[in-house]
Amino acid sequence: AGELKRDIARAVEEGCSILWTVNREDPRSLLFATRGQMSNVFIQYFYYRVVADSHGLRLHENKQNGTRKKISMVVNESEARATRSLRHFRYVTLFEDGPKEVVVPNAQCGQFYQNYEYYRGERCFAQCLFAPGPDSVSDAVAGLGCNDVAIHIRAPWFRDGKERNYTVPPWSYYDSILQRLTDQGRRGTVWLLSDHRLCNASLSTHLKARWGAICNLGTVAQDHFLARSAPTFIGSFGTFTWTVAFLASSREIHLPFDSSLTQGSSWAHWDGLFIDDDERIFYHDMHGEARPGTNFLNWRMVKFGKSQYARGIQGKKPEAKGCLPREVAVTPRVTPPPGVVK
Repeated sequence: AGELKRDIARAVEEGCSILWTVNREDPRSLLFATRGQMSNVFIQYFYYRVVADSHGLRLHENKQNGTRKKISMVVNESEARATRSLRHFRYVTLFEDGPKEVVVPNAQCGQFYQNYEYYRGERCFAQCLFAPGPDSVSDAVAGLGCNDVAIHIRAPWFRDGKERNYTVPPWSYYDSILQRLTDQGRRGTVWLLSDHRLCNASLSTHLKARWGAICNLGTVAQDHFLARSAPTFIGSFGTFTWTVAFLASSREIHLPFDSSLTQGSSWAHWDGLFIDDDERIFYHDMHGEARPGTNFLNWRMVKFGKSQYARGIQGKKPEAKGCLPREVAVTPRVTPPPGVVK
């Protein structure tokens, strides 16, 4: 693992000059706030970082709007931890030195910036920016075999006592992929990446019994880097899986979707982040199949279909004029007169 950490640092030094050639002579800071858990925070931060770099600005997190509830101003510890988790990435900065004159984007660009159009041309930059820190590189990553498989298992999302839409794909999704890899002689060790409490859940127990899967008991940051480093990645629903797919060096990626709907399990639409330019990705439909998820589709077959999900993808566009992060205009934050509470 030590040698791998040094190799990563060397690769970033040699290939990521984009990180330190930005002209930051402008003393102002871009004020930003994030909401949600780790991967939602990842997407929001990345959007703001591209905006800031495009304008030569520093970044400064506004805790009052991100990690605190807007009304009660009570600390939301879960969201605070999610923001702090970004520090596991080597070149992420939350509070940069400089005068605290702040500017904010002046465009309303969609809920939590979850639109692939914003990031389509930014994957190389993301690879550099989100290079793993030393504590993200585990022995499991260093020992990955050439056919190893990483599976992300998401915890079910419940609201009002009911599971929302699909949050965990059925067993048939995982089994069909692993069987195909086995038939092709390309299944190595199968790693399960999830909340440690799910290692004994029914799906994990099934995968361990049938496929000899191993629960990786690492940190969230270590699981994230293991997933994006594995030769084959099998995702679940949600933004953790999406960020892995976006950053992955894998040769093969499998992602679930439901062709009958567009809404996600909690707040944003799944079709907004649909990746439609990556030939490594196989999509698996959870709708209308006797054994859901057993079909293998490329992005064209999904995007140009006639389903509700396909129509959502076809209608995808930047939410408002000037929302692409390198085109967003910024305006100074208005400072209220003395004695006026804003």
